[in-house]
Amino acid sequence: MGNIQHSVAEPENVEQLYLAHLDWDECGLPEDPPHGITVPTTPSPLIPEELAALKSAINPLGHSESYGADIYLATIQYIQNILGQI
Repeated sequence: MGNIQHSVAEPENVEQLYLAHLDWDECGLPEDPPHGITVPTTPSPLIPEELAALKSAINPLGHSESYGADIYLATIQYIQNILGQI
């Protein structure tokens, strides 16, 4: 399977594959690639009183039958209702 069906010839001189003259610290490759993503900070469309009402109305750690999707949708609907976007 895979490489067994398509064999690759071994190099004749393995010593030539070693790159002793290459300084890996100065090769230009990044030392540690960045992990994750950066999410920009955006201002809340809610005033402090509306945000307090949202926090009291919806518990983000509450029971969910759909891994939090129902809580997320309820939050979106609540905010849309406050902002008059429904």
